[in-house]
Amino acid sequence: MEQWLIDSSKIIIPGIFVAIVTSMITVRLSIRRFYEEKWWERKFDVYSKLFKALHHLKNYALEHLETYHTHQDIPEDKRAELEHDWKTFSREFDELFDLAPFQLNAKSVSILKEYEKKKNEARNHEDIYKWIDTDAQAAIDCIKQLSNEAKNDLKVK
Repeated sequence: MEQWLIDSSKIIIPGIFVAIVTSMITVRLSIRRFYEEKWWERKFDVYSKLFKALHHLKNYALEHLETYHTHQDIPEDKRAELEHDWKTFSREFDELFDLAPFQLNAKSVSILKEYEKKKNEARNHEDIYKWIDTDAQAAIDCIKQLSNEAKNDLKVK
């Protein structure tokens, strides 16, 4: 009887040990993957919000640019909507810009800083047409560059 118990223990104990070690490794890897996926989702969310804000800021500038080209005023209801969007998405962009160094890679942050620099330079133009044109072009360039970098950062094709 004792020999049977010893022989059984020699088989069962290593199996239990291997099972415990394997389960610990599996749990650790699963938790790591979970956190990596969550981080990716947060980055994706920040990029999405940045693109949305930049899109609206670009549209604001392009709509005003269009009025200069056509010599027609923007209808009052559309002007109010544009103003509201501009205020909303300017605040959103400013918030995301402040959070970017924590959540995005260095190249993306550099692109956003370049956009801020061009946007501020645009404000210094005395000619309002040049201001709006430079502002629109800065947004267009930022969207293009940030799009490429976001794909790289998120490892998407």
